[in-house]
Amino acid sequence: MSLKHAILVMLEQEPSSGYDLLKHFRESLGYFWNAKHQQIYHQLKVLNQDGLINCENATQKGKPDKKVYEISHKGRTELQTWLAEPVSASKTNDALLVKLYGTAAGDEKSIFEELQR
Repeated sequence: MSLKHAILVMLEQEPSSGYDLLKHFRESLGYFWNAKHQQIYHQLKVLNQDGLINCENATQKGKPDKKVYEISHKGRTELQTWLAEPVSASKTNDALLVKLYGTAAGDEKSIFEELQR
């Protein structure tokens, strides 16, 4: 698994800024997948360049504008493909737990088959 898929799982749930994603990692997904600030922002740039996410500037009152990212159609396809693929166990970052966390975005039958494996 890559950080790419963890970010796509989170963006499938709701559009987010890089800061929001970092908070989300710390508060939930971080229990089974760790990512640093620089890694998240670098991956957002790559995902945007690859067309897997879209980015819009959001105006904030009394604050600088922020970039808000959302998953694209191509990103959803990538996420669903990844969710259907088997993963191997990992001691540091657990792809299976991220898949379970992102079950709503994928095919429940594929997730069930993964759990049986």
